[in-house]
Amino acid sequence: MKMMQLCNEFKDAIVALVVKRWSDRKPDGLGRTMLQKLVYFIQAKGVPVPFEYRLHYYGPFSQSLSESIEWLKVAGAIVDRATDESRSDFGPGANIEKVLEPHLGELHVHEAKVDQVIEAFANLGGERMELLSTTHFVQNAAMVENTKSRTIREVRRVKGDKFSEEEIEEAIKYLKEHGF
Repeated sequence: MKMMQLCNEFKDAIVALVVKRWSDRKPDGLGRTMLQKLVYFIQAKGVPVPFEYRLHYYGPFSQSLSESIEWLKVAGAIVDRATDESRSDFGPGANIEKVLEPHLGELHVHEAKVDQVIEAFANLGGERMELLSTTHFVQNAAMVENTKSRTIREVRRVKGDKFSEEEIEEAIKYLKEHGF
């Protein structure tokens, strides 16, 4: 089996596109946690990627996305340029176009959403992304009541005192301003 057959699904192409577009905008700094959050928000924008998220220490996390990232690295579609093994710094690999090409039509349909998400979050740090993604996750997990007070209460329940009520309110406002 050829290595590229392992990364031939649309979901893999979206991840590769995020890495490429991020690299076009910012030459470094796309870590594993940021990539998880960007794909989470891209999915929230309606891009049909089947990653299932659960609330994790740094906010929503997808094990299947993590596996896709590893396969893209093995295939040479993305590379991790970090010198410290406890961190990541993803960039396009030599084989990225081989992952993108079979899906160019469908990627074109969704690339504006990908760019919109990258633009909305590119200048934010990890802690802010943790707060925003956790807030969004909690808001969208509401079965009955989806109010600001419930969101604040649930984020505080999950994160303890890590974020103040004002910070959570700012996160709710930021998400609303950016169409989430």
